[in-house]
Amino acid sequence: MTVDTDSALTVQLSERCVYGEYAQRLKGFIRSQLAADMAGREDEEDIMQSVFRTFWRGVSESRYAVPDSADLWNLLSVLARHKVIAHATRHRAIKRDVRQTRSLTDLETTLSFVDSRAADPVLEAVVRDLMEKLLPVHREMIELRCQGFEVAEIARVTNRSKRTVERILQQSREAILEQITQHD
Repeated sequence: MTVDTDSALTVQLSERCVYGEYAQRLKGFIRSQLAADMAGREDEEDIMQSVFRTFWRGVSESRYAVPDSADLWNLLSVLARHKVIAHATRHRAIKRDVRQTRSLTDLETTLSFVDSRAADPVLEAVVRDLMEKLLPVHREMIELRCQGFEVAEIARVTNRSKRTVERILQQSREAILEQITQHD
């Protein structure tokens, strides 16, 4: 073996040892740090892998050496905490705010309310007026949803992200309900 092969093997063994010793503990720590509203959007396994990648990249770039056990846990937990905060910040950004996500039961309640008024001429006028004001791609999203397409299918057809489709549909539902309640 050459020196490069020996050092590469040593690094692989070190990575496996560190991963084996800290993976479950780190995963539990990340799970405890994720807010309830983030649990459905972020997988602690993904964040854990990101922490290990950051750690080993830092070691390979000589930003820090592999510390002893207690210091290593402190470093990994700090990295994990920063990753959780970064992911939460990303998911709470205005266009993908996790707090704006509605459950399927909220959607079903809204749809049943609208369905109960389907023959209502005021509702038809409100929906027609709102649809005319929309961008063509937003109108297409709503039409596809009304035809029974799933959000993922709509995202694929319109070449938009699922979150964008969800946001547009949610905003449309809110606008319709707001207009309906103003007419009541």
